Amino acid sequence: MGVAVNRMVGYFTSPLSVALTLVVAGLVFLALGRRRGGTWLVLVGTLWLWIFSTGFAYAVLGGRLERMYPPQRVEDLPEADAVVVLGGGVGADTNSLVYAELLMGADRVLHAARIVKAGKAPVVIASGEGEREASLPLLKEFGVPEEAILVENESRNTEENARRVANLLADRPGCRRVLLVTSSWHMRRALLMFRRHAADVEVVPAAIDYEGIVAAESLALPRSLAPSADMLMKNSFMLKEYVGYWGYRILR
Repeated sequence: MGVAVNRMVGYFTSPLSVALTLVVAGLVFLALGRRRGGTWLVLVGTLWLWIFSTGFAYAVLGGRLERMYPPQRVEDLPEADAVVVLGGGVGADTNSLVYAELLMGADRVLHAARIVKAGKAPVVIASGEGEREASLPLLKEFGVPEEAILVENESRNTEENARRVANLLADRPGCRRVLLVTSSWHMRRALLMFRRHAADVEVVPAAIDYEGIVAAESLALPRSLAPSADMLMKNSFMLKEYVGYWGYRILR
């Protein structure tokens, strides 16, 4: 049920979906002779799509989420009993090769390996559907011994990550603190869920993947107001984060 709800929320909060709905509704109004209402709907839909297709919106939305968890050197992280890395940044065999295919958030896996190799935690828990074929081989390639890697291979969203990893941690009674690795813009929502489902374990953020802050620092007008498909995709992720965080916080 949670996955279906997530997909519905993702669809109805997508800037493209909202814009298309408004524009289509406006065209229907125009066809019915309701020119004023139809014109306003078309204009609002077009403006909505333009705003969320700009680098300016990404710098504001993504930058705000990322600044909550500033970049931190591995040496400054506390020691923990395990590192939990959330999947979604690595594909498996997408190029018909035996190697993992790196996606936008692939530095999550690299950061988890970096933490283990720095001696901050002895074990990595890779969580997410398909991570046995994705993150596992990449962690090994980055130098993490296979015996130091646990894989939770079924979670389809962040809430399931939290619940299933909490069950794994319950079977490791000596585990009192974990470092949570995910993209900085995703960390607030991930922490909320992990701290609710793994209440007996101290969950410490170890964020990575800073793109909104970089966009904010290099913000240049009027270039940042030009629409692009890449910014539309990224802003769709950001908007889903805001809606998902507050929806989970209010309704759960």
